[in-house]
Amino acid sequence: MKLFELEEKRTYGARGHAILVDFQPGYASVPGYDESIQNAVNYLNTFNGNALIFYNGMDVGMEDTLEEVEEHYAEYGLNTNADLNFMEKGYAFLRGWMDHPDIQDWMIIRVFRYMYNNRLNDSRDIEEEQLKEILRQDLRYEENDDMIDDLMVDNIYCAPWFEPNDLKRYTPALMGGGGKDECLREIELMMNAFNFKYKRVRDWIYG
Repeated sequence: MKLFELEEKRTYGARGHAILVDFQPGYASVPGYDESIQNAVNYLNTFNGNALIFYNGMDVGMEDTLEEVEEHYAEYGLNTNADLNFMEKGYAFLRGWMDHPDIQDWMIIRVFRYMYNNRLNDSRDIEEEQLKEILRQDLRYEENDDMIDDLMVDNIYCAPWFEPNDLKRYTPALMGGGGKDECLREIELMMNAFNFKYKRVRDWIYG
């Protein structure tokens, strides 16, 4: 048994929780993909884990169906009797701000939490003064009207599937998938917004 596996068993218990992002046929040609998904599957099989498995489907232009994603995991040896929840997640809910050079993670987290608590789907539904007030609550915020103007044009969405309890069931979670600074990072920011414990596993990451 690898040292990594022993450490994770001590930390997360014999029944490992995992959240996996975008392991699916459409991304299989990305460098590092094969090794990453195989490592994740091996862990789940070894520790009788349960997993929340996100994938991108036809709604965002991918050709992968749920059945194809399930078969894809089976091809890598995943125990099909495991406790698995496949969820089509959509794409780029937070990227409008993630890709902005001046936006920090804490800003996204604070506004995303506000949106969920107030049942808002689009950050552009927040009035400019309210947006400033949300950010001013953090001591790290420095007044920047140009950035605020950008935030009022670019936007983030509260994913329609998002419900904190859906993620909480899988915490503390080991997380992997790809891309590491894109779709995987989006889910991590959502986890951070509700202080859900997780650990990114280097050997499970591609892209």
